[in-house]
Amino acid sequence: MSLLDYQTRLRFERDDGIYAGAMTICSGRTLESLRDGAQDFLHEAEQSVLGKMKYERRQFSYLSGRFALKEALSLMAPSSSRNRWHVASGVFGQPYLEMAGGSVYDVSISHCQDVAMALAVEPGHPVAVDVEILEKKMEETLCAQVLDGEWELPFPESLSEAERALVLWTAKEALSKILKTGMMVPFELYETTTIATTPYGLSFEFKNFAQYKAEIFFEMPYCFAMAYPKKSRLNYNPILPVVFQGGMMGR
Repeated sequence: MSLLDYQTRLRFERDDGIYAGAMTICSGRTLESLRDGAQDFLHEAEQSVLGKMKYERRQFSYLSGRFALKEALSLMAPSSSRNRWHVASGVFGQPYLEMAGGSVYDVSISHCQDVAMALAVEPGHPVAVDVEILEKKMEETLCAQVLDGEWELPFPESLSEAERALVLWTAKEALSKILKTGMMVPFELYETTTIATTPYGLSFEFKNFAQYKAEIFFEMPYCFAMAYPKKSRLNYNPILPVVFQGGMMGR
């Protein structure tokens, strides 16, 4: 099964409790199909925001990200209509749920070209996701951001130099989102120190943020990352095919 179209429930297990979550990745949808189904998954406030967007590229990223997130939320709360959830944007553009009585879940969204990735988790457990694509024109730039010591990490031999750089970049992007700093700080602060193979792909730890780690999985040229507390144990349910409600988002 392709990583580019699936969803899964997951659990972050800690010694003091368990935090349930859900993640969706979807790809290949068109702006037209997303627009046609927008009333089914956009809150009225989100529809208002969409109506003020002039550029199709911005409309597409807004719709695809929220579509993916609403599918993840539907796994968490199957009885709730997707257009009930209002995903607002913070001062730095970060998504959050705005609901009477407070946020029910913490959320994270990422998108790159036609791929969107989104995650919802019970509140109190920080997590952030990122998706990137390896493009030929960006390979030199990505490689230039790798620190000298990071080239010495024991990557799988199957990954090319550019793919290793992409994996590192995606891990750091996810970390920057969980810290809410973005990539606006000296890049050396995000230095990775260890790499390990996991059942899902790779895992990185960070020199200056030892409380976090990033889980990486990939289907090149796409790379996906999830950053979360290092002492949490990530437990995926078996990966499930994405079954979109009503089948209205056919590819």
